[in-house]
Amino acid sequence: MEFFILSIEHEKQKILIFARDENRNKCIIEYFQPFYVYVIPKGEYFEEVKRKIEELNINKEVSVERKKWIGREYRVLKVTISLDDYETLKSLCDRLKEEGKIIGKKEADITITKKFSLDNNVYPMRWYEMEVEFKGKMGNANLYKLKRVIREVEKPYEIKAISIDIEILAGGRKMPDPSRDPIDIIGIFDGKDYYILYWGAEGNGGIKVRNEYELLKKFDEIVKKIDPDVIVGYNSHNFDLNYIYERSKVLNFNFSFGWDGKGIVLSKKKEEDRRFKIFGIQHVDLFVFISNILAGQLKSEVLSLDNVAKEILGIGKEEVTLETFRDAVDLKEYSKVISYNKRDVEITYMLYKHFEQLLIELSKITGQTLYETSLSTYGVLVESYLIKRSREFNEIIPNRPKEEEARERLRKSYIGALVLEPEPGLYKNIAVFDFRSLYPSIIMAYNISPDTIRCEHEDCKKEQITIETSDGKVPIWFCKKEKGFIPTILNQIFEERVKIKKKLKELDKNSEEYRIMDARQYALKILLNSTYGYLGFAVSRWYCLDCAAAVTAYGRTFIKKVIDLLRDKGYKVIYGDTDSVFVLLRSKEDIKILDEINNILPKPLELELENFYISGIFVERRGEVKGAKKKYALLSEDGSIKLRGFEAVRRDWSEIAKVVQENVLRLALEGNRTGIIEYLRKIINDIRSKKLSLNMFIIREQLRKKLEKYEVEAPHVVAAKKYKQRGYKITEGFIVEYVVCKGSGKVSERIKIPEECTNNEYDPEYYIEKQVLQPIDGILKVLGITKEQIISGHKDILSFFK
Repeated sequence: MEFFILSIEHEKQKILIFARDENRNKCIIEYFQPFYVYVIPKGEYFEEVKRKIEELNINKEVSVERKKWIGREYRVLKVTISLDDYETLKSLCDRLKEEGKIIGKKEADITITKKFSLDNNVYPMRWYEMEVEFKGKMGNANLYKLKRVIREVEKPYEIKAISIDIEILAGGRKMPDPSRDPIDIIGIFDGKDYYILYWGAEGNGGIKVRNEYELLKKFDEIVKKIDPDVIVGYNSHNFDLNYIYERSKVLNFNFSFGWDGKGIVLSKKKEEDRRFKIFGIQHVDLFVFISNILAGQLKSEVLSLDNVAKEILGIGKEEVTLETFRDAVDLKEYSKVISYNKRDVEITYMLYKHFEQLLIELSKITGQTLYETSLSTYGVLVESYLIKRSREFNEIIPNRPKEEEARERLRKSYIGALVLEPEPGLYKNIAVFDFRSLYPSIIMAYNISPDTIRCEHEDCKKEQITIETSDGKVPIWFCKKEKGFIPTILNQIFEERVKIKKKLKELDKNSEEYRIMDARQYALKILLNSTYGYLGFAVSRWYCLDCAAAVTAYGRTFIKKVIDLLRDKGYKVIYGDTDSVFVLLRSKEDIKILDEINNILPKPLELELENFYISGIFVERRGEVKGAKKKYALLSEDGSIKLRGFEAVRRDWSEIAKVVQENVLRLALEGNRTGIIEYLRKIINDIRSKKLSLNMFIIREQLRKKLEKYEVEAPHVVAAKKYKQRGYKITEGFIVEYVVCKGSGKVSERIKIPEECTNNEYDPEYYIEKQVLQPIDGILKVLGITKEQIISGHKDILSFFK
């Protein structure tokens, strides 16, 4: 039979494969997976170690294999035992290591499911032909016993997904608490039909039930009827599924839509970072995936569903106010909230479909489930991929570091990338040159890997690089005779991505094949660019701080080399950062200097044009004469502006600060000094005249720790306490909103949360001084806009507008 595997779970050593057959029937396939550990004896103690393991009074199988451990080949002992007997083997191995007779025991911390995948080359999100034996039913699925895996089958599978979203009105006046407040609405969307379930009021466009218990029951029935492969939400781990899970406990309701006949399983219990899974159904929380993997590519720093959907899809949530929810409760009329929920499930589903193929390709490449991939950081993706590829290279997988070892690693650091200090000013004709995949290219070019560092070959020692870590400066080198594990894998990824990108040029951009191939090349790009960081990640298995330090040392060398060459050719380099150089060109034709530079760079290093900008502005570091690093604005030929480091891309400024800064920056980049003065005069007049909405003056800040741990009464802390007094559940990560109002005393004594404000009672002078002029002070200084140039006799810019 042929099966498409969605996930692989286990109960002790019993593997449970959750899959669909060719008719989309739910299937659970059982298999008993042996548990084994690799023990690496030191050469002279090999026979003694082998004998002592064989003498253990446990059921075991001991075999001798030749394996690689961090590049060196060893005779190792593969000890296959029952999980129940592991502690006995561990005690012996710990004693043997203390006696200096073994290097260690390895792969004990590789999960049973991962061992099954590695041993059988079977991974989620793929089709396989298997020989199985039918055993009956388990929960909602057909149960089989796996006899053997025959082969992987290449054919498509269409994922069936639903999105969910809940609304808790909590009387319209409180932060919802699952121990107290019921779920009022649950929305489901399957890409075609909407199922908006509600109770306790009237409403249009939904399915009304009698009470909350019936709401959960109907939700359970609909999910079972749709029979999805994926349930997707936005912040569903910490809100939607969390709340549904807690309310089901309060109401003593048992879900049955999971393939095991159960429902939502709490798999990680940390209070403010909970994780929920459903056996057989992949739970994908887009908020976590976007936060971990895609946030750096988004313009918005606030990763709300509304902001992300607007940026990616061009549409956002329905506009509602707190009054909308209060009216819904008071009037017992939910039509507007039902419509609001309907839009939420729709854009959540649309976002999932936008990222679905990337999630699938990352899962296939790294050997993870969609659930695991959606929770992964860059480091987890890289490590999962290295584990998956390890058997091809006959490599034993290193152990994950123990807590004390990880803490020790965190205490160490190294010199990172080169960042030049810019000269403040407004410039024209700026070319930004980027190294294409600088760090992975360096790893490949110089064979940087834990298994190649400080080899014993005299020839290799001649090509050294000096690294600088918290332990001091030291020269290191890498083997040139044998290719390392990580550089070899990166080279394969690099070459595969080049082939895919070449093929993409031949495909119709609207075709399904293009969509799949484009997602695959992007997934490979993520792995390629994440490997350097993984080498220096404190909890990584293939950790090598000196390797990471060598990568940045070579990076600094090449950036300096490019800068020197450009300066020798008469070009002015105004800024440099990690893998980029900002160059003033005489004309756009000068971009051809790239060819000359690339001719002298070692392959696969290559410098390319990121973009050509008609103007750019760099400002001073606040309170200093020096230029601010990582803070600039560039105007491209198509009129778009690239911002880095300015308040316009930060969360902790009001909307008025962002709007004013964006407009002033555009006018500055266009060279319109007069327009800036006229614009500022008008905006300040509008603020004083209270012509602008209160929303423009709301300041948002995130609590970085628990409220009780704050010692200083900062404005956002005072605001958080006000929210708490109103019944909101305040946790670390809570986004606080507040407005600075008129009055005497410190700013923290004059703040109100938005729902306390009436008649736009914000303090105009505070916002003009701190939220309008302060963020643009550096821009005005670069342009030479001073009080004397605006109007003589005034003390400062602010006085001119009074």
